[in-house]
Amino acid sequence: MNRRIALFAGCAAVVLSSAVHSVAGEHPKTTDAKAATKTEAAPAAKAPAAEPMSYTGEVLDLTCYASHPETGSGPAHASCAKTCLDKGLPAGMLIGDLVYLAIMKDHTAPSKALAAYAGQKITVKGTTKEVGGARFLEITQIVPPAPAPAGKS
Repeated sequence: MNRRIALFAGCAAVVLSSAVHSVAGEHPKTTDAKAATKTEAAPAAKAPAAEPMSYTGEVLDLTCYASHPETGSGPAHASCAKTCLDKGLPAGMLIGDLVYLAIMKDHTAPSKALAAYAGQKITVKGTTKEVGGARFLEITQIVPPAPAPAGKS
């Protein structure tokens, strides 16, 4: 009798677990490769792409900024940041009090594209997104800074 109760309780737990996952919009994990393939084959609806906006912030080399944030930004760090970005280390932008990892819409290297502006405030066009807890700035265009007025040094 105890075996029947245990078997019934086990089956009930599996059914209940499946029902909870279905209500929550999740699929229970399966080890059946064919069943997993059928579940993954359903097309996912795409969210509309966000329109690019203008963002102004300081170009950072994220390695120095993460290692020593108190001195890893600003004009005093610009030449070091340029050296790091020229080496291909990760580029980012400090916009307000938020740091974004820079990525390029065209999949080119952001560190190379942004190295000339290291430690400077610039404006870029693009979209921001959060993926897996990380903030990204997907750059579609770098807006060159206005040239300094003639006669000023």
